[in-house]
Amino acid sequence: MSGTTAHLVAFGVPWTLDLSHLAAEDRYEVHRRWERCRADVLDADPELTPQTTPVSPGSSAYDLSRHITRRSIDQQLGRLLLLHAAGLADPTSGATLGLIAPSGTGKTTSARILGHRFGYVTDETLAVRDDLAVVPYPKPLSVIEEGHPEFKRELSATDHGLLPTPRDPRLGGTVLLHRDPTLLRPGLEPAPLLDAVTQVIPQTSGLAWMSRPLVRLATVLTAGAGVHTLHYAEIGQCGDLLERLLDPGSDGVTAERDWAAVSPPPGATLPAPGSGPVSNPATSLPDGTRLVRAPWTDALAVDGEVLVLIGSTPLRLAGVGAIVWTCADQPVTVETVTAHVVDALGPNPSDADLVAAAALELVRVGVLVPAEGPA
Repeated sequence: MSGTTAHLVAFGVPWTLDLSHLAAEDRYEVHRRWERCRADVLDADPELTPQTTPVSPGSSAYDLSRHITRRSIDQQLGRLLLLHAAGLADPTSGATLGLIAPSGTGKTTSARILGHRFGYVTDETLAVRDDLAVVPYPKPLSVIEEGHPEFKRELSATDHGLLPTPRDPRLGGTVLLHRDPTLLRPGLEPAPLLDAVTQVIPQTSGLAWMSRPLVRLATVLTAGAGVHTLHYAEIGQCGDLLERLLDPGSDGVTAERDWAAVSPPPGATLPAPGSGPVSNPATSLPDGTRLVRAPWTDALAVDGEVLVLIGSTPLRLAGVGAIVWTCADQPVTVETVTAHVVDALGPNPSDADLVAAAALELVRVGVLVPAEGPA
């Protein structure tokens, strides 16, 4: 296990590491750290470009890990849903929980501690296919050096005693990690779907490059046990709670499931990935102005609210704002929208002013635009 090349697969992306410049003991260390990702035959998927990189003497093990992760993400943009999450699986069924958190806030610690009870899938990037199959990435554990948060050590998953990745892992639920050192005991609660989507969007890679990104994300967050928030002080106390989520017969808490996709019209020009809404400095809307939705990428409707994605920017609309946007699928006047608001919410002496103010604000932030052409 000290050859001059190492063949790996990082969530589906084939890699060859050139170790010829390393001493024998250093080659051994690279093979040992990456043995969970080792592949004897490289995947010949024509849609992916095999990656090759030399490993130099004295180079950082963490820099190599980060390089492999970033380049592999680039290869899978738009193909897989990529969550910044640890992945832990039931050793028998392969049902996998994604433990989602920002960098440096608990993913690797969760994998390191709970990986003795659950199968180790990844400590960093959880890749999910359209059919909810999980593409494993059991990389070395990237552990922060105590007292030196800017440095990370790379630990072999096998040397650390983590359980192997089950065959054919499949998403069984998602968990938002929320550590609070003052808590006496951990707790698990369902996360409202739009709250969860809004929190998770920043913890994805390349979401805006996917077709129907919000639909894909909502599908993942309502899969299996659904999405929950885990409040805890020490992750080692949470094994029983997480195990319940993967138990189909559990009488545990129920996650929100109901949502509706709002699709852009066929043939519509969508905002470019990485873009956002175009603001408008308007201070008023002339009488008779017709408004229509600005170009948008995807949207979800949940319990009277709408989450609209424009390029890479999500905007959450509730109450009057949600009704105004919903009515503006075709050019519509503020007066017509006011009638819809009254039907939905009941009459109010300030209806006209409230709707006009909401419509103007949606124009200003770039969610609605004045319609062109004759009425």
